[in-house]
Amino acid sequence: MWPPGTFCLPVLVLLCLSIDFKGIVNLGPKALIMFLTATLGVVLGGPIALLVVEYIAPGIIPVTADELWRGLATVAGSWIGGGANQTAMKEIFEVDNNLFATMIIVDVTVCKISGWHSYCTVPTSALKLDAKLKADNSAITDLTSWPNFRAKVPENPNYNRRFYTYCSSFWCRCPGTLGSRHHGSFYGKI
Repeated sequence: MWPPGTFCLPVLVLLCLSIDFKGIVNLGPKALIMFLTATLGVVLGGPIALLVVEYIAPGIIPVTADELWRGLATVAGSWIGGGANQTAMKEIFEVDNNLFATMIIVDVTVCKISGWHSYCTVPTSALKLDAKLKADNSAITDLTSWPNFRAKVPENPNYNRRFYTYCSSFWCRCPGTLGSRHHGSFYGKI
C-alpha cells in the first residue's frame, strides 16, 4: 500500500490532457506574468499576513505554527476547488475540528461575505471593472468561447481513442508516483 500523499492519480493526467497550452501562450506574457504573480501572492500572502499580525499583537493567534499552517492549507484548498477540497485538506493534514471551523469562518468571511469575490465574478461587474481599468480582455474572451473550443474538437472519441487516452494516463502516472515517493520522503525530512 502506498503511503498517503505519494500516489499520483491518473485522473490528474486526464485533466491535463484537455489544457489548451497554445491558447494560454497566445494570451501573451502580460497574462502569464499576472497569473504567476497572483499565484505567488496567494502562496506568500497568508504567511506574511500572519507574521505582521504576530508582530503587531503577539499571542493573538492561540494556535501553534504547526496547527496554523495546517489550517491555512484548508483555506487554500477551498480557493483551489471549493468546500470538497477544503474538507479533503482537513483530512490529509489532520486539522483539529475547532481550527477547521475557524478556517471555514475565515474563508467565508474573506471570500464570500466581503463581496469582492462576487463583484469580480458577476459578468456585468467584471465588464464595468474592465472598462474602468481600461483592460483588454479580448484574448481571454477568444480563449473561453465555446464555439472556438468545439471547432478544435470536431468529433466524439471512439473506443480506440478512449482506450489510448486511458492507457496514456496510467502510463504517465507511473513516473509521477515514483517521483512523489522520492519527493515525499525528501520533504518529510525538512
